Amino acid sequence: MIEYVIANFPFYKVVILKDLLIKDNIWFSKSKSQNFLVDKNYIKKFYNIISQFKGANFIEIGGGSGNLSIILSIIAKELVIVELDRYFSRLLSKIFDIDEFEDNKFNFSNNDNIFLCDIDKSFIDEFQSYLNRENKKIKVINRDFLSIDFIQEKIFENNKNKEKSILFGNIPYNISSQIIIKISKYKEIFNRVFLTTQKEYFERLTGKFEKSFITIFSQYHFEINKLFDIPANAFYPKPKINSTFFCMIPKERIFDKNEEKEFFDFVSQSFANKRKKFLNNFKDNSHIYAILSLILEKENLDINIRAEDFDLEDFIKIFKLLKYYKTYHI
Repeated sequence: MIEYVIANFPFYKVVILKDLLIKDNIWFSKSKSQNFLVDKNYIKKFYNIISQFKGANFIEIGGGSGNLSIILSIIAKELVIVELDRYFSRLLSKIFDIDEFEDNKFNFSNNDNIFLCDIDKSFIDEFQSYLNRENKKIKVINRDFLSIDFIQEKIFENNKNKEKSILFGNIPYNISSQIIIKISKYKEIFNRVFLTTQKEYFERLTGKFEKSFITIFSQYHFEINKLFDIPANAFYPKPKINSTFFCMIPKERIFDKNEEKEFFDFVSQSFANKRKKFLNNFKDNSHIYAILSLILEKENLDINIRAEDFDLEDFIKIFKLLKYYKTYHI
């Protein structure tokens, strides 16, 4: 089925995707990262990596025109697509023949006017027959990913054993950090997290050139592995810069949730002004400033050191020492 889909899915052809959206008077939104992967070589690369999780439950952030959703649907036991844009939610519901969104098969209501009936109906028929034969469960949620409570809300239809799921998405640059922080709150329910973001953001996330709060935050919560870069011309519309596809594997918590909050407050304050020396970010609290000065001295660290010179282990060690000295009033 995968070869058939890659060869025949209509929206891998820019001319068809473009024609559909022009007819429906749809304009892409940069803020929603509406750049869709159309290069079949990269589609195959995605499939080759993700297919090792065949039979798992998947959540996709932003299905768009379904170019990667359709690949995930072949791999997944259940696939939940969280799509903020109403137009693309309706389009996905037609591709996957989802009853909740359906008016008439291949024809939308007058308010939606999506010309899905203009694309290759034989492909849609064949693919939907495959979904039925394989008893695939596909759901589209027309909501903001950031608004969903993955613990309280029933996302999957059949997950009595509470199996960990795979999270997958091409995430907007302007809210990438918000999404990663959101994911961290629910990391216990995810086996793997596969994300695509701007290459520039990934380099900031991993501290390739300089560290920031999100670098330490993400390294605390996840093991991060780069998989491959994707050139801008692999997408339609073509973005201005290249992207990176990477995997995050959730780590066990080092601190309990209350202490974890204290730790990240400490890290955040450390980066409050990146141009300042580490110590100077704590000058407003003379007691903390004095303790941290003592810690740097005892650990033989330069008093002029900056927060970006510390790695995760350094922050953890200094935080633990700070807690110890505060507790024993040293």
